[in-house]
Amino acid sequence: MSKHSSFSRIRFAGWALVVGVGFAMGPLAAEEQKGLPVAKLERDTPVSFQKEILPIFRKSCLACHNQSDAEADVILETGKSIRESGFSDSIIEDGKPAEETLLFQVAAHLEDPIMPPEDNDVDAPALSPDQLALLKLWINQGAKDDSSQLAQDIQWYPLPPGLNPVYSTAVSPDGRFAAGSRANQVFLYDLPTGREISRLTDPAFLEDGLYDRPGIAHLDQIQSMAFAPSGDVLATSGYRCVKLWKQEPIGADVLTEAEGARVATVSGDNTVAIGLTSGDIQLHKNGKTTTLSTGSGAVRSLSFSSDSQLLLTANEKTLTLWHVESGEKALTVESSIAVNEATLVGGTQFVAAAGSDNKVHVWKLSQTDDAWSADAHKQLEGHGAAVTSVDAAPPAEGKPVQLVSGSADGTVRQWQLPEGNQVREMKHGSPVARVRVRADGDRFASCGQDAMLKLWNGADGAEVTAHQGDSQLEHRLNMAKQRAQLATTLLDAGKKQVETTDKNVATETENLKKAGEEITKAEGSLKEKEAEAAKETEDKKKAEEAKKAVDAAKKAVTDAKKKKEDTELNLKRAKRLAEEAKVKLAKAEEGDKAAKANLEVATEAAKPSYQPLISLAFSADGDTLAVGTKSGSVHVYGGDQARSIASLSGQEGDALAVGFVEGQVLSIGADGQALVRNTLSPWKLAKTIGAVNDPTVFVDRVTALRYSRDGKYLAAGGGEPSRSGHLKLFNVDSGELAWTSENAHSDTIVDISFSYDGQFIATGGTDKFVRIFNTGDGKLVRSLEGHTAHVLGVSWRADGLSIASAGADNVIKIWNVETGEQRRTIGGFAKQVTDVEFLGISQNIVSASGDNTVRQHNADDGKQAQNLSGAAFMHCVATTADGQFFTAGNHDGSLRAWVAADGKELHVLEAPKPEEPKAD
Repeated sequence: MSKHSSFSRIRFAGWALVVGVGFAMGPLAAEEQKGLPVAKLERDTPVSFQKEILPIFRKSCLACHNQSDAEADVILETGKSIRESGFSDSIIEDGKPAEETLLFQVAAHLEDPIMPPEDNDVDAPALSPDQLALLKLWINQGAKDDSSQLAQDIQWYPLPPGLNPVYSTAVSPDGRFAAGSRANQVFLYDLPTGREISRLTDPAFLEDGLYDRPGIAHLDQIQSMAFAPSGDVLATSGYRCVKLWKQEPIGADVLTEAEGARVATVSGDNTVAIGLTSGDIQLHKNGKTTTLSTGSGAVRSLSFSSDSQLLLTANEKTLTLWHVESGEKALTVESSIAVNEATLVGGTQFVAAAGSDNKVHVWKLSQTDDAWSADAHKQLEGHGAAVTSVDAAPPAEGKPVQLVSGSADGTVRQWQLPEGNQVREMKHGSPVARVRVRADGDRFASCGQDAMLKLWNGADGAEVTAHQGDSQLEHRLNMAKQRAQLATTLLDAGKKQVETTDKNVATETENLKKAGEEITKAEGSLKEKEAEAAKETEDKKKAEEAKKAVDAAKKAVTDAKKKKEDTELNLKRAKRLAEEAKVKLAKAEEGDKAAKANLEVATEAAKPSYQPLISLAFSADGDTLAVGTKSGSVHVYGGDQARSIASLSGQEGDALAVGFVEGQVLSIGADGQALVRNTLSPWKLAKTIGAVNDPTVFVDRVTALRYSRDGKYLAAGGGEPSRSGHLKLFNVDSGELAWTSENAHSDTIVDISFSYDGQFIATGGTDKFVRIFNTGDGKLVRSLEGHTAHVLGVSWRADGLSIASAGADNVIKIWNVETGEQRRTIGGFAKQVTDVEFLGISQNIVSASGDNTVRQHNADDGKQAQNLSGAAFMHCVATTADGQFFTAGNHDGSLRAWVAADGKELHVLEAPKPEEPKAD
């Protein structure tokens, strides 16, 4: 028997009392205990701690003896921690046989407290005879830890090119970025435009020479990805590690400082023209600056020809056409009225001017040798106030020459030249400051005094979309509106539940009263029957009938009492449910109050960004649109639907002009400073948690990642296949591990989802279970059993009452969180359902399946809303925070994006060729 101090033994025993449900130490002495059987093991080779002993501990011990919990100061994760475990003495001692060490004694049930305790909370099994034999031999061999040696033995080789299935995807909460993994690469996309913007690079792989090209994020295939709620941090996981990538702040370069700058434009060859109040024009290209002088007062407008060879300028009443290369004047046109803006139309077929007389003035241009002339002056009438802006798309074969104008009368009009016919009128809603036409003519935009940007369809004039204010503030406001809507829904449900439960209490109270009356009535009847039966009679038949009547009356009394007991139980239950409903209602009222306050804050925060819009420009490729405000901010939008990309601050005074130079946003402020900014700032590796050659933090692949909605926590799941399912929670601010659940599942965790309020975590594992844990302490709350194969995806509905799970059994299950019961099973899939997500705060779910489909269902009734083809086996889905967009990863290497409302496909982002790497 070991001579460990009584203090150590008491502490170890105390732990057993904490975790052992119903366990109490027996009074038997050690010599009275037989213990568990130990197999005979004959081998002379070393026992591997990493491969043979640690897996045993993970299954039976580490739930409570890990770095986070360390019950009784016992940590069984490494050889070093085992030797340092215990109080005055170690639980193993060098030179002592296994039978004399406390570790072996409690594991073999030779000493109290036996480990693991009977009926323990996590169903950890006692060690088998073979496992005890291995543990005994390992201790007798010196209890050596070979983890570091085995880690050094791992040899990594480059993954083969062309390995492209997208196994994981993530979308930033605001819909700005989409990420897709292909092999060990992370491809980052601009979701509004579908452009690839980066392949994340771990510089260590270039430094050690394993890879000779950038764009490699992990050594092995990437298992999971998750954006932080802020949208500027992306977590990715692979073998034994999680990496955090952060977007660097958007910087600004000063192109020039032009005192008195008023307008600007950029040519197709990236020549920047800046018009000054002095009448001069600065031309900037390739670091060189030349100046043209109009001598006609402040420059009001600049417009390059589509071939960048000519520049049209407008002063108050003078239009001038310049040869850009020579700086010579080609043509001067004097106007009888003040011109607000002018543009070249149909290439160099026409000059159009926005007149202060409410008309659009058009001159036909003609050229003879080097001489230019303007004639056939037309006046296009229709606007009811000064025309403030004009623009036209470059000429295109098969398309008519069209001109767009905007006016202080709040309208935008399309015109067709040379006839000068008005094609249509659109109502912007406030005085229009600028109109711009996209290069292909299929879209045009207007902006004005109401701080509203509107995008129009060039074919029919239909409004495509409208934006107002800072994109980030707009996103926060939209999310605050959703939160308030959800809070109101929960509050209404809470009120109905209180009303229902109060009615049930009243009903059961009345039933109890009636039950008491029935007892009184039954007892009275019994007395009458007993009195009748007590009367002497010689008629045996009557006596028997009287006795039967008494028995029936007694049974009626018994039944009435039983009914009363049942009613009392029902009333007790109804009162409990009523109290619970009132508690939930109070919580819902607090949530509603907080949500409304948050909405007020978000609304007030957004108001200052509602500044009049005064400048507007499309990029040369038409993918991006910039608009400048009176406050100096520049809002940037992308894609065919002009979705928010960024809001840039830092410009002093009015953002008088905006444009694009080599893909970067140009803005000129009232202070004359011309800034150039790239909205696609690089993403860099900020932190690595764990290491591929060290199993201390993560024992194997990290297969699931998820941030809490408030961004405070990052949950990581994984484990050793067929052995354990680990769940770890990290504090984002400190980077520290909050807690670990080593046996959260008996097999690998595949997916994680936080409840909307962040109080709980749902996990899905290959052990066929969905499990719910408390975020605060990691304790298991409930296990949901029903899938007959691996659970591959989990998602928590925003109201917190339901969880959706996707399974390899080809179904989706909807669970009642409060009871653990299945609400419904959604079938119809031909292969495994690989992932599932709720869309925003709605009842709708989107799922991916191996049958090549992405589908939407209504979780309330199970009905299918959409069935979208993915073209190949679909591995994963991800949604934006508001549920407006989602992406899905294909086995063919493509990442696809859809609009949730109508199922319209946004992008098909194909796998690139291996020989064309791209990185920050």
